[in-house]
Amino acid sequence: IPLVPSVVDLSLGLHADGHQIFIISSAMTLIAFVWIGVAKARAGSSSVFRSVIESLVLGVAAAALAYIVGNVLESLFGVK
Repeated sequence: IPLVPSVVDLSLGLHADGHQIFIISSAMTLIAFVWIGVAKARAGSSSVFRSVIESLVLGVAAAALAYIVGNVLESLFGVK
């Protein structure tokens, strides 16, 4: 899901700003995590609110960790 805006931009030749793509990608990913939380709540016995919050927190934590690891690897290997 996070790559969909970039793929659409490249496929259609829209030449959107990187910041715009990041915002759209983030919003789409957050919406997906909300849906995952809702589905998880319906499959189990927990409340929808709790499941959505859990999914959002875990998703944001995973994204932050991936960002940090990427920055560390970039600085270690000098790749940009």
